[in-house]
Amino acid sequence: MNGDKIKLPDFLIADLYKESLVDIRDNSIKAEKDVPSVLLAEETKAETIKDEITFAGENRKNIIIISSYTAKEMSKEDMAFLLNILKACHLNITDVAVINFTRQKVAYPDLKKELNALQIILFDIEPSSIGLPFKIPFFQVQNYDDCKIVTAPALSALNKTTAEGKILKTKFWNSLKVIFNIN
Repeated sequence: MNGDKIKLPDFLIADLYKESLVDIRDNSIKAEKDVPSVLLAEETKAETIKDEITFAGENRKNIIIISSYTAKEMSKEDMAFLLNILKACHLNITDVAVINFTRQKVAYPDLKKELNALQIILFDIEPSSIGLPFKIPFFQVQNYDDCKIVTAPALSALNKTTAEGKILKTKFWNSLKVIFNIN
């Protein structure tokens, strides 16, 4: 083991040093405390249109994140964790569409048609719930209809400092590396 180097994933490094690390490449989100208001503003604005899928973010890169809670219901820790995940993937909240599945049932064909989904991350949501004709074990990347899909446990389960939480984070990071072609 002497001389061997261990490379930690970016999101783990960010999680370890969340009080002291600063990402100077991304100025779109000024401070962690401002993040919920950014998400809430986008979500509220989108909710005024009834026939379209409502979401937080701007979906600039056609990346869909579906969870069972809104930005209002998400804890500060889980919100920061989600933002750290995005940063580790060289993304920010404007690149994605965050959909609350408990408030709005969405179907895969609609995600493809309305949001031009290229990648979908399901947090604690079964693929069959959005009309996909298959099951996916957590962290397995599934290619379907020119879209990469991955399922994961809830953010709160991934965002634990326990040994189990760290294992889940590592598995999730490996899935994200495949989806977003990260080396």
